Parts: sequence; C-alpha cells; structure tokens
Amino acid sequence: MLVDDDPGVRESLRALFEAVPYRCISYASAEEYIAHPAPTAPTAPRCVLLDLRLPGMSGIELQRLINWDSPRLPVIFVSGDATRADMDAAMAAGAIEFLRKPVDPEALLNITQQCLCDSLDAG
Repeated sequence: MLVDDDPGVRESLRALFEAVPYRCISYASAEEYIAHPAPTAPTAPRCVLLDLRLPGMSGIELQRLINWDSPRLPVIFVSGDATRADMDAAMAAGAIEFLRKPVDPEALLNITQQCLCDSLDAG
C-alpha cells in the first residue's frame, strides 16, 4: 500500500511495484487510506510505503494509527524534506526504513521485499 499526496510519485511508484509484480493500492492521503482499507486476506504479505508530509493527517499520525490497528504491518517512510527529528520519530515508532526522495528504486524494492517476507514470517 502506498500513501503519497503527489500524483506523479504515486503513479511512478505504483508502476515500479506492479512491474515486479506486486499488487499496489495507492492513496492520496491518510484519510483516504483510513476510509478505504485494502481488501486482503489476513495472511497476505503487506507493507505500507508512507509519505511523511501529507495534507490533513501527517504520515507520523497515520503510522500511530497503523501501529494501534495493525501492529505487525511494516511501515517504510519516504520524504523529500524530512528533518533528523522526523526520521528519529518515525524510526522510534517502529518504521522499518526511512528513505529520502527521490527514492532509489533498487533500494526501495529490496526493503519492500524484506518487509513482505518478514510479514509472512510474522503471520
């Protein structure tokens, strides 16, 4: 699952994931993610690629909700303008990784693969 308010980023990352192929559901905001949860089997491997800066609810706020609702769901953060404090807060709250935009596609696919494998092991 991908949450990013930039349509160009959403489209390019969705195309990257689907080329692998991974099923990728994208959302323009945290509120859209909450309102339209991804239909999936409980044992299906999942992770969330989450932008830090979103309109309305921030990525950090959505991470807190994810941690409460789905504590084993891996979260990978991305941001073009994160401060060290932002990165530290996300990692302290359990993010698997924090990547800077523009994201290196190979690094993103590697960490995503690791998250999906780990989520299978945890399930």
